[in-house]
Amino acid sequence: MILAEKSVGDLFSVFQQQLQPLYPAEEIRSMLFRLFEHHLGWSRADVHLKKATLLNEPSQKIFENALEQLHRSVPIQYIIGSTKFLGLSLRITPAVLIPRPETEELAALVIQDHEQMQLPDPSFLDIGTGSGCLALAIKDAFRHSGVTAIDNSQAALEIAMQNASKNQLCVDFRRVDILHTETSLEFTWFNTIISNPPYIPESDKTKMHANVLDHEPASALFVPDENPLLFYQAIADFSMKHLKHSGILYVEIHERFGQTCVSILKKAGFQKIDVLKDMQGKDRFIRASI
Repeated sequence: MILAEKSVGDLFSVFQQQLQPLYPAEEIRSMLFRLFEHHLGWSRADVHLKKATLLNEPSQKIFENALEQLHRSVPIQYIIGSTKFLGLSLRITPAVLIPRPETEELAALVIQDHEQMQLPDPSFLDIGTGSGCLALAIKDAFRHSGVTAIDNSQAALEIAMQNASKNQLCVDFRRVDILHTETSLEFTWFNTIISNPPYIPESDKTKMHANVLDHEPASALFVPDENPLLFYQAIADFSMKHLKHSGILYVEIHERFGQTCVSILKKAGFQKIDVLKDMQGKDRFIRASI
């Protein structure tokens, strides 16, 4: 074992030496801190205080296994099987996309807007829920709201339902394919619909890291180059059937396609449409109302 007789401090040196070609030094440190927190319950302060501590054999095996997976570009969230999203702890497996910071921004935007609206009993729909991150963050913020979440992947829905149970949140999960032309939730209307659909053109794969391409579900990321906005068209049409009067649609978008998405929404019948930027200053979200 390469970590036999190694101290906590030695572990940082070994990981840096082994992984430096693949990851920036600060990212390696951050991943190690996450491993210590997840497996041993140690805070960063604990790690610093225990630098001279020798790892026992079970811990050596855990960290060696993590090192081997990191060599194969497995994302740290899949290695530890969880991630944080707006304060919620979520189970994450390769069946679902790893939530991005931009999607946290989308959830925060929806929550902030609705805190200002002060609707008495708002109803929400999350299209393409994946891990359930958006639906659960909104339910956590508005405990008396009705939240429905749909996805076409049964494996993803199972993870989302586990996350709901883990966080003691009640969400109505349903298996629905938004691209099916006859998709409809009969007699169901919502104040707000939210979605982070697949929006990365296939041709963008050449610019992406192996930890995304080799491990995350392609169906949750990529769309055909010849029709990159097919999900937005389907979501727009669906939303016009299922939004209440003055209802709002929020979507996460590709930075290159903001104005094209606006055109799709206008054609579908949306009136007030705002393109909003993320923290990097890129067009990332659309808020549209009927």
